[in-house]
Amino acid sequence: SLKPRHMVNNPKLWPTAAELGCRIVHAVIFTVLFLYAPSTFWWLMYILIPFGLLLGSAAALLVMHHGVSKKIPRSEKGTPLSWRSTPAYWGAAVTDPHSDFSITYEKVEFETADNVVLRGWFVPQQGEGLGKKAGATGLVCVHGGSRDRRAWLRHLPDLVKLGHPVLLFDLRAHGLSDGWKMGCGFGGWEPRDVLAACQFMKQQKNVSKIAVLGTSMGAGASVVATASAPDLINGVIAESPVHHWEHGLWLACWQICIFENVCRAKSWIYVLVYPMLWPLAVSCYFTWRFMVWKRGGSIKNPTSVISEIAPRPVLIMSSDVDRILPLPTSKKLYAKASEPKKFVMFDDAAHSQLWDQDRDKWNAEVSAWLANI
Repeated sequence: SLKPRHMVNNPKLWPTAAELGCRIVHAVIFTVLFLYAPSTFWWLMYILIPFGLLLGSAAALLVMHHGVSKKIPRSEKGTPLSWRSTPAYWGAAVTDPHSDFSITYEKVEFETADNVVLRGWFVPQQGEGLGKKAGATGLVCVHGGSRDRRAWLRHLPDLVKLGHPVLLFDLRAHGLSDGWKMGCGFGGWEPRDVLAACQFMKQQKNVSKIAVLGTSMGAGASVVATASAPDLINGVIAESPVHHWEHGLWLACWQICIFENVCRAKSWIYVLVYPMLWPLAVSCYFTWRFMVWKRGGSIKNPTSVISEIAPRPVLIMSSDVDRILPLPTSKKLYAKASEPKKFVMFDDAAHSQLWDQDRDKWNAEVSAWLANI
């Protein structure tokens, strides 16, 4: 098969007929031009490459500031989170723990090492059964790009039943946290936010053991933060994780910003943009690196540091039909991790929707893993 191995048995991941058609048409046209009309071919290159570089820089700036970190309108700053642009799979869990589930919580805020104020909800131990157990592991839940603390709100009743104190918070440039001038860093500063949240749990809430639970971009940031803080974080769960920040940036720039929002709306634009992919990718990368450097960030890829987490445990969960961060990306991250580690695959679950696809399995795996912290 000409398809990547992880796509062969998953028709949902196959390119559409229009996408394949564009690729074939471009390959034929540019090959013919290169062989039989080289002057025309190079004339097109002189136009497409600069335009691709410009488009790539614009896309990188867009996803860092608006395309990924959906800003709450200024009129709603400091008020309950907006219901606008919430994904359908969140269901009705879009308000707060008490309104949605009658769970007691506290509004909290804390500062990062670079003086950015983050905001969130702290849910203390409560309930019957396993609740109120001494020395329970505190859970710090980290959302993905374009989301906010509510990405974990629907999971909260199940986590509370296990007897764990839980912190749901907004990364900088997301939700109600500060940092809009910095934007989304794609690993440039998100690990700092995770560390600040864990320090808040330990210093302000007197939680002795902490596990980080992250999804998508938040999972990658959680892995990097856990690797850098052996005395602070006791383990990490990475759901549908980013394994390489450049890969996550490219997906956001191309798939989310340009392809999903522009090319799908106007299919003819895809025909024009496709030949510019390489200059577009190069420009995206260097624009992002420059912005991270300019704002004092640093970049460590999850695959480069995950081995440093040992002997603390790592749990990685992914899906066989994830189109955003396909299964092989999670397997690459798992391969780099040292023991103790565990990999769990979910069938037919969309990106960051493992719990929604098989709630019982998700709860069982997380519960068993937390029991060994």
